[in-house]
Amino acid sequence: MTTREKRRKAAGRSIERMEMVLKWMLIISSAHFVLTQRNQSEKSYCDYPGICGPNENCDVNKAQACECLDGFTPRSLTAFGSLDLTQGCVRKKPLDCSTDVFVTYPVLQEPTGNGTYYSVLDQSLGCKENCKSNCSCMAAYTTGSGGCKFWSADLSDIRVIQGGHQYLYIRMPAFDQVAEPGHQSHRRNEHHMVVGVVVGSAVLILGVILASWYMLAKRTKSKGTVYCPAQ
Repeated sequence: MTTREKRRKAAGRSIERMEMVLKWMLIISSAHFVLTQRNQSEKSYCDYPGICGPNENCDVNKAQACECLDGFTPRSLTAFGSLDLTQGCVRKKPLDCSTDVFVTYPVLQEPTGNGTYYSVLDQSLGCKENCKSNCSCMAAYTTGSGGCKFWSADLSDIRVIQGGHQYLYIRMPAFDQVAEPGHQSHRRNEHHMVVGVVVGSAVLILGVILASWYMLAKRTKSKGTVYCPAQ
């Protein structure tokens, strides 16, 4: 095999490698597109009433959409293992009324549960303070009309969302270290961050490999050109 034939063969292999890299880039891009479309199509999942059980937050951006709020634990571990999420969650520790605190959750919509709508009883106090003064009040919600809604039992259809302008106040024992909703935001964004980093890194690495092979093939082809003087 002559030197020229060897160079042509090497150039052919480089082209085959570039085609393979392009195929992998297309596969990765397609997978990312499908994942994005899947998340978008599932955004209506939490819109169905009762899709999650009591004291659970519904978030379609998580692998398991229904998760217990901080300070709560699954009512039935067996049910959670079998993906039966309708039984909901219960408090990890009992309440103490006089020392209880309230955790503020920005929510997308008004939750459901056994509660009665009241106007603010004390105009100098907000919904949270009015709820705190009643030991049977488990949660309070600020309504769009400036009033409050109080619950004396478990809540369902909870959708915590950062940046929300409606607020849900849930009574919790003071000695129970409950994470702020902001920490939940970080956990919710971890999935997107990991996917973005993996896809971005893969595309960058493949792009560098593709550019390197392209330059190699171009240089090999240039070296393989032989000048033949006119006869």
